[in-house]
Amino acid sequence: MRRGLFLFVISILFFPGLNGQEKFRRLPPYPEPMKEWRLPSLESATLANGLTVAVVPRPHSPFLSLQLIITAGESESPENLPGLATLTAKLLSRGTLLLSGAEIEDKIEAMGGELNIITSFDRTLFSFRFLEDYLDDALSLLSQMILQPAFASAELDSVRRSLFYELLEKKENADFLAQRQLLRWLFQGHPYQQGLFNEDLLRRVSRRDVLSFYDRHYRPENSVLVLGGNVNLSQASRKVSHYLNTWKREEANHTSTPPLASKEERLIGFIDLPRAKEITLVMGNVLSSRLTNDIFPFLVLNQVFGGSPHSRLFMNLRETRQLAYIAFSEIEIFKSGWVFLVQAKLPPPALSAGLKEIERELNRLVQEKLPAAEIEQAKSFLIESFPLDLEPLEALTRRAAEVLAFHLEEDHWNRWVENVLNIEANRVTEVAARLLSVPLSVVIVGDSRQIGDFFQQVDQIKVYDRNGKLLYTISKGEEK
Repeated sequence: MRRGLFLFVISILFFPGLNGQEKFRRLPPYPEPMKEWRLPSLESATLANGLTVAVVPRPHSPFLSLQLIITAGESESPENLPGLATLTAKLLSRGTLLLSGAEIEDKIEAMGGELNIITSFDRTLFSFRFLEDYLDDALSLLSQMILQPAFASAELDSVRRSLFYELLEKKENADFLAQRQLLRWLFQGHPYQQGLFNEDLLRRVSRRDVLSFYDRHYRPENSVLVLGGNVNLSQASRKVSHYLNTWKREEANHTSTPPLASKEERLIGFIDLPRAKEITLVMGNVLSSRLTNDIFPFLVLNQVFGGSPHSRLFMNLRETRQLAYIAFSEIEIFKSGWVFLVQAKLPPPALSAGLKEIERELNRLVQEKLPAAEIEQAKSFLIESFPLDLEPLEALTRRAAEVLAFHLEEDHWNRWVENVLNIEANRVTEVAARLLSVPLSVVIVGDSRQIGDFFQQVDQIKVYDRNGKLLYTISKGEEK
């Protein structure tokens, strides 16, 4: 111990530059003047059947990116049939009236292409990338999948089995378990809870259910198709209309999804993951705001708090106190609201101290005025990283599709940079005090044998299994 202390003193006396290096690690450099950058124009048109078509020009790209959003996700699945939206979407690439699933895969490969289908809480996305010369082939294939799906019973069984084992495998992942349990609390009583289904419920879905969901929700007026690359709106509209003109609109009485609401009760939950070497911690709540312009000051606030390795959370827990391997925060934006999440991975002995430091940093956001210099650093980071995030053609066209599908054109496309640039420190402080006044619930995943002391330190902790079932509750002073 004395030898270590002696060496530490020697290093300070004879290598003073080390202190400067530590200061450099704690303080990011002041931002350089930002280069002017603008998103390409987003041109759109509505076809006769109600389908919105848009293009994002990128003249020299050898690939085209096609993003089709159907504004129906798991929140539209009936209460007794969770997973229906996901199964329906996956089946569209498993066979049409004229093509088998294997033939669809061969055609995509021949285009130098890749197709991904993703179903979330409030949308289903078809992301299709292919070489520019194959635009007609890609649209022809897409039209067959959308307009002539076979929904074969054998394929339904295959997709259901595949999804079953996929979900089963994810239950070995601590991040998946922690975030899923937190969302179960936050989405309780809301249609979004349908998207948090367990694998055993998939057996309820029949072919008739799939056909019914498809007929109701897969409609052109419910959809947005965006093409990115060396293509113009006139060409795109003509070709999309040619291949999808028989996609009939049908004004269905879609139920509107209610807004998400913050939870007033702070819960602490635990999921046992034997032999886990680290603790995964997730905290969060719904941000209740009816003001769409609150999102921009909160993006800046999140960047100050935990949006990057230069943010307060990482610098405190990882660099200064060495309590965590990683620590960050993020905002999940849904059609019905926003969810603020804080995540960290810690060694088991650091759980109590790490949680206290996260809560201390959160309290600072609410109780202290944010320095203007820190706000400017955060704004600079967001604005400089924005074009980098959208550099991949798929990312750019996907953002365009989301902006159009949820009617966010002005603020989240043309004026995104301007909206961030104009945020002032007082506005960020005001939004922090208003939106972060709610408690953040906590989910911890790890090996229970390594954190026995923690159970004695909290007033109450709810213990769940990996399916989200409450096993028992431990109150302070009780033995686990």
